[in-house]
Order: sequence, then structure tokens, then C-alpha cells
Amino acid sequence: MNFIGRVDPVVSPGRVSDHVHTVFGASNFREVLNTPAEQARAECTSATVSADMSHYWAPTLYYIHDNGSFSALEGTPRAYYHITSNNVKPFPRGLRMVSGTAMTRDLTAHRSLGVRLGCWGNRQKILPNAGAGWTWSTCGNGKVELSVTFPSCGRADRALDSPNHFDHMAWPVDSLRRNVINTLQGDSCPPSHPIQYPILDLVYSYSFDAARPWRAGRDNVVLSNGDLHGGSYHADFVSGWDETVLAAAIKDCPAKGPHLDQCSLRNHFIPDRKSYDPRRWPTGTGGQCAHAGQIPAEEVGLAFPITSLPGCNPLWRPGVATKPTCGSQPTIGFVSPNAWKGGSTANVPLYMPTNVGLFNNVRDPINNWRAKFNRWGTMGVNYKNVMMPPHTPPANPYDSFIWLPADTNVQRASTVKNMQDKTAWRGMFPGQ
Repeated sequence: MNFIGRVDPVVSPGRVSDHVHTVFGASNFREVLNTPAEQARAECTSATVSADMSHYWAPTLYYIHDNGSFSALEGTPRAYYHITSNNVKPFPRGLRMVSGTAMTRDLTAHRSLGVRLGCWGNRQKILPNAGAGWTWSTCGNGKVELSVTFPSCGRADRALDSPNHFDHMAWPVDSLRRNVINTLQGDSCPPSHPIQYPILDLVYSYSFDAARPWRAGRDNVVLSNGDLHGGSYHADFVSGWDETVLAAAIKDCPAKGPHLDQCSLRNHFIPDRKSYDPRRWPTGTGGQCAHAGQIPAEEVGLAFPITSLPGCNPLWRPGVATKPTCGSQPTIGFVSPNAWKGGSTANVPLYMPTNVGLFNNVRDPINNWRAKFNRWGTMGVNYKNVMMPPHTPPANPYDSFIWLPADTNVQRASTVKNMQDKTAWRGMFPGQ
């Protein structure tokens, strides 16, 4: 994960989006779509495979505290690729799609076929809230899992998009049961969409803990759009894959089962890179890949609990058919991050309107452990604020910490044309 904020270049290009998203993938995520060439030039990716410069995002999950305030849960995102036949083709760069619906909660909707919500080992189509109809007294092993499977069949013209970001794609077909045309793991495609792509399953896992406990018979969590039920869950995907690498993986990796380190991807796993490339951050999950753009100028509940969800997103309670509205909202713009918070999988950029120096070596108000807050462009080591000398590279790139690049003030416009699409590196490896 490398970003949490109100940005959605597919549905809300050029403006602050309606609700907060949790994003991972290539570092150059921004408020408008990159061209395929720009996407490929991202400095790094938080995906596991260095050739995957895609963007993945979904609504952020918030914890509801006893006093009614909200804290953004960072979670752990994972992308699974399933190959079900010998006819699967790689995604073309720039293909984008949305699976699920954001403004309705129709569990039978065609576009919501791939949505699964709930607790670990018990995923359905509702959040683990009493008001949504969750009747179990426990929540698995204390983990919430939200997943979306994307349609995997494309049109013959290999269209990259459609007006609703869905109709250029279709659900696969089960060749053994031809009457099953809307299945998630089918091995063929309908005539209207004959090109078979990998089946993408995007999963976000969140954990309850002592500070944010599971409470039976209560509403524990809410989507960033205010949905307490969960039926409006959805996810977006923009492919930035190196098509040659993905095509080779489609061909030879399925035969290796779980041993992907023995197929053609073995030279592209970030943990297994043989040479140190500072733009690819060879950590176990790619988690230290820094976001390389601007963010909306608002707090999103990562540093401290917030009293309302960002944007116009009052609580949307189960049984209410239409998403509630609200009065006029303040207009906010985009700014460079001025702080970061250390997380379980990445250091997440923040905009803090207060003095970020106040966060140095303070305790996290939610978790009660030493908080890792600092100015954007630094990285904490053992929770200390230490700047890396500009002439000194890491002694061992596989240490338990990796230094973040210092960010620059990148001015961004609302269109792709003439927009700088990466953040310059400084203070680490002169000349690179």
C-alpha cells in the first residue's frame, strides 16, 4: 500500500473524488489517468512483481470508535491472478475497469457478482456489523476481508475502457456448464467478449486489535462512502503490466503451482532481485515504494480519529435504499505531502494542517505504541528521526529498513498534457 486519500482517476478524473480509497501499485498514482508510457515510467511499485506497474484501489475501511469517531484502517492488499485455460492473453497496458457499484447496494447486480465481504473464512456480501445482519458472535480470527473479483473477458477490439468502466468486459463462461454464463472462475468467454484475460482477485485484509476490538452486536466498521452494509463495495484496476513478462508468466507459471519462484517471474519478484535498484525497493512486499505525487489537502483519519468521513459521506444505514446526501462541502485542493505515518506495509503520505514536528516521537493515540510520524522525505529507524547523508547509500539493501526518497514539490495540473509524471529523486544516489 502506498496511498490513502480521495483520488480516483477513472471515476473522478481531475478532481478530488467522492470518498477515500486505499491504493497500491505503481508510485505515480494521481488524479488523472497516466498514459501507458507514463505508467511504465513509474519509479517503483508496491506490488510484489517489479514488472507490475498497475494501479489497484478500493474504498478504505474505517473503524467506528465508541464515541462515534472514525479511524482509517490501513490493511494489507493482495492481488491474485488466476489462469483457467491455455487461451489467456495478457492485459494490454492502459486497460481499466471497475467491479462492483459505489452508489447502490443491490447484492444481485450483475456488476457486483465478484464482491465478497465479511470475516476471515466467512466471506459473504455484508460487512461484519450487527445492523447489516451479521449474526455471528465472533469475527473469524479477528480479521476482516474485503475482496472483489474482476470480469476477465474483453471485446475483440481489446477496448481499454467503456462509458461505465464495465461493459467492455464480461464475466467468463464455464465450458462444462454452458448455461452458467456469470461465473467467477470460468475457463472460456462469451462470443460478445471473446478475449480471455487473467482472472484478477483483489483482497484487502484488516485486523482488529486491543485498541480497535471486535464488538459482537455492534456496528464495527464502515466503508469510506458511509456504507454500513457493504453492498456498495467496489474496486478499480488500471493495468500497467509489462505485457511480455505477463505473457510469459501466463504460459509457464500455472504448471508450477504455488512455486512461482521457479517460473519466469522469478527474476521479477522484488524480494529476489539480484542487483540493487533504488527505484524498485527490494523489500519483501515492495512496501517502501513511496507515493510520487500530490494528495488532497485534508486529514483522512490515519494520524488521529476524525469526527466525520471525508467528503459528503454521512452514515448510510442498512434498509435505506438511497445513499444519503449532505449540505455544501468545502472545496479542497491538492498539495504535496508534508508528513508520513509508518504503517504495517508502507509509509503512508499525509497532509497535516498542524505542525508536523508535534508528531515526533509521540505515541499513536489508537494503538498506544510509539508512533512513526515525521516530515515527508525522511524515514524512521527504530522510531528515531534520522536523515540519511546524501552521499551514503544503504550498506545493505536487504536491511530491515529502507530509506525513503526525499520528495519535491511537484506542481500538477488537471490534465495529462504537459503534466510531470514522476517525482525527482534527490539526496540519495546523485545522478540517478
